[in-house]
Amino acid sequence: MMAGLQAGANFIFQAAGWLEGGLTMGYEKFMLDVDHCGQLQRYLGGLSIDANQLGAHAFTEAGIGNNFLGTGHTMSNFRDANHITDLADNTAFEHWNEAGSKDSEQRANERFKAELARYEAPPIDPGVDEALLDFMAQKKASMADAWY
Repeated sequence: MMAGLQAGANFIFQAAGWLEGGLTMGYEKFMLDVDHCGQLQRYLGGLSIDANQLGAHAFTEAGIGNNFLGTGHTMSNFRDANHITDLADNTAFEHWNEAGSKDSEQRANERFKAELARYEAPPIDPGVDEALLDFMAQKKASMADAWY
């Protein structure tokens, strides 16, 4: 998808979940791809060059030979400057191991199940619902099942 975005695409179908060239999909892959789309959205936001982004005052605050992680500039800009994902585990190995050694696929599995559990079907007029169900039943009855 990165190639399409860098080429200027502004609308992409099937951006998440596709497997086997679109013949099937995976819920875990869908969740991982949605997370990747969030990263790409942040990437497409580009850079803004202004006094805050340049952060010249952070150099003075950090001082010579120190890092910028604890400066006020970093603390106030970190969340917006990066895409924060909870599917990737960036903790130390020991912490990851003690927490169950879950890989991204396992975390994505938990995420999609939680998302499905939270789902609420949108309201639909009972008459429209009945008409749609009837239409589907008639279509299915009008042709034999086929395996291609």
